[in-house]
Formats: sequence, C-alpha cells, structure tokens
Amino acid sequence: MKTIIDGKEVIMSEEQVLQMPPLLEWEEVINPGRFKGKTIIVTGAGSGIGRAAASRIVREGGTVVGVDLNPEGLEELGGVLANDSTEGVGEFIAVTADVTSNEDIARVYEAVGERKLDGLVNNAGIMDGFIPLHELQDDWYEKIMAVNVGSVVKMTRPALQKMMAQNDGAIVNVASLAGISGGAAGTAYTTSKHAMIGLTRNAALLYRKHNIRVNAVAPGGTITNVDGQFRSAYTGETLGPIMQGAGTRMASAELVAANIIYLLLDEAKNITGVTLASADGWNAI
Repeated sequence: MKTIIDGKEVIMSEEQVLQMPPLLEWEEVINPGRFKGKTIIVTGAGSGIGRAAASRIVREGGTVVGVDLNPEGLEELGGVLANDSTEGVGEFIAVTADVTSNEDIARVYEAVGERKLDGLVNNAGIMDGFIPLHELQDDWYEKIMAVNVGSVVKMTRPALQKMMAQNDGAIVNVASLAGISGGAAGTAYTTSKHAMIGLTRNAALLYRKHNIRVNAVAPGGTITNVDGQFRSAYTGETLGPIMQGAGTRMASAELVAANIIYLLLDEAKNITGVTLASADGWNAI
C-alpha cells in the first residue's frame, strides 16, 4: 500500500497504515507579506518541519537562508518556491552545510551577509532508534549530542552576536516531547532534547535585555521523514504500549511549522523562555 508522508510516496503494509494514529485536521492559511523585509535562518530546511517553516516564511514574503546537509532537498524546495507565482513571495537562499561544522556555519552567515537577522530556527536533528541506555554505544550517543545540541550552540553563537548588535531577534529551537518527558524516545535523543530546552531557558534569561527572544517548540507525533523506528526490542516492549495508550493524533509538518512561525512573529514579543508543546495533549499525560 502506498501513502504520502512529508510529500513523499512511501510503501507501507496495510497493518502499518492501520496502526498509524489519525492525522489532526488542519488547513494552512498563508498571510501574504507577513515576513516582508525579514531574514530568517532555518536549519534542516530540506525536509520535514524545517522545509514547512522555510516554505511558509518565503511564501509570506520573507528571505530564508535554508540550511541542510542534503543539497537535493534544498534544490527541490528552491525550485518549488521559484515557480510560485503568488504575488509577494520572498527569497530562498540555499546553503548546503553540516551544522556541526564551524567552517560550514561560517558560510551560512556569509549568505546572510549585511542583512538584519530577524530569526533563527534550529530545526536540524536526528533520532536515536529508541536505543535504551544499557544498549547505547559511545559513537551513537556522541553523534546524537553533536547534532541535536552541539549544532544549536554553534549556530546560535553568531546569531546572538548579530542580534545583540541589532538589539532585536527571535530564536526558536525545535525540541521534542522527549525534552519534557522520559517516555517518548531513546536515551540519547531524550538527553539531547532536555539539554536543548535547558539551553533555551538559559539563553532566554541572559539575552532578554537585548530584546532577543529564545523559545522552543516540542513536537509530539509528527509526520516527517525522520526515522522513528524502534531499533531495540527492549524499548519497544516498554514504551510501545505507553505511546499507543496516549491516544494522541499526528500533526503535519506544516502544523508544527505554524507554531514556530508564531514564536518568530512580533505577536509573541512578550514570550521568551517558553517550551511550547505541540503534541495534542500527550505532554499533559
């Protein structure tokens, strides 16, 4: 059986399709010109939530410096946006880069140039296969932490320098329900997302005097192309029933992106240090 996930055709068994939680009904509504004159960096822009956020910002008139390790995803999105005939569409600048590399990150900020940097969305991240602590290997733990935490540190430092000089800016870190719960992922991913939320709160307090807002979004079940398979029978047996019992619905990448968009806008000017759970109530269980 074929189904569409994150805009891509995926072959799934009928049993897999029936086991997927229902999708929350929601329709994206574009607000033309809302990001006119604004420049936002979005990491992980080649697919999933990052792609959805980057696409919406550009379609609402903004300039996005889209960053991804996958050049094909960036090229495909750039082509879609370039062919959008809607009046007032902004600009998409693609930068193929490894967000754990300071040298690659320097190229990202070269692409921003002298523009005012209005926002940064730290979205790039990888899952951990739901590996529990007693099965976790050092190399896998270190990779998860380097991408999910280290890249946020490295991407945010130069953003803060620009924003402090401007006395303005908004940063949104894409965390996870695993950042506020112990039962939503494996050990490495859970640890990394808790760290991201701690970083968010600390930065929010330290930089509010510069009118820099730092918030996080914590998605629950979201339809993206991130590999969310259980690669440990131990964790599957332990967490699987808990997740199924939560009874929450899946969100589209575009719906989670809408939450990110709100935190970037001036409508959220008095909000900083917040972790917004985008999880259909799973966080309240």
